[in-house]
Amino acid sequence: LETLRALRDRHGLVSMLWMGGEPLLKPKLLEQGIALFAHNTVTTNGTVPLVDFGPDVLYVVSLDGPEDLNDRIRGDGTFRRVMKTLSGIPAGFGSPVQVQCVVTQRNQDRLEELVQAVRTTRAGWMTFSFYVPRAGDFGEDAWPDNEARAAAAEALDNEGGAPSEARTEQRDDRGRDGGRDRPRDRDRD
Repeated sequence: LETLRALRDRHGLVSMLWMGGEPLLKPKLLEQGIALFAHNTVTTNGTVPLVDFGPDVLYVVSLDGPEDLNDRIRGDGTFRRVMKTLSGIPAGFGSPVQVQCVVTQRNQDRLEELVQAVRTTRAGWMTFSFYVPRAGDFGEDAWPDNEARAAAAEALDNEGGAPSEARTEQRDDRGRDGGRDRPRDRDRD
């Protein structure tokens, strides 16, 4: 923490991204680190209950597709544990929660299933990014070439398969749509 404090002070840092491993496995240390910065993002696998650190801490929860696809990547039972975490977010929870999905060749045709599942939870919104393979990666997540990847992106856009950002219909205890304004608000900071 002393090193982070020194870097913050030396460089005027106001934001921190907490990721790698699972930050929520050490919640007291995470809380101390969060106190050093005005704005924080915690990237989590969502299998550990979320801690309400307030509105200046954004949670980004990773899901890779519907249950069968997600669990092939992240391990059996992971999808249900994440959904339990997202569904268990209490009313009045101050930290906004976003679900992040990396679009791959493997999950591109099943994103609507994931969106519908996440809409049943208290997550505020979803974001999507596209998998970028390393040179020579011909695994099941990679498209055979950039043209196939571009065609997949266009198909999603034309069919409305998955918007770049999907919002849930959940309302917080103040009657606001669960995080609806958060991305725009964060962009102004």
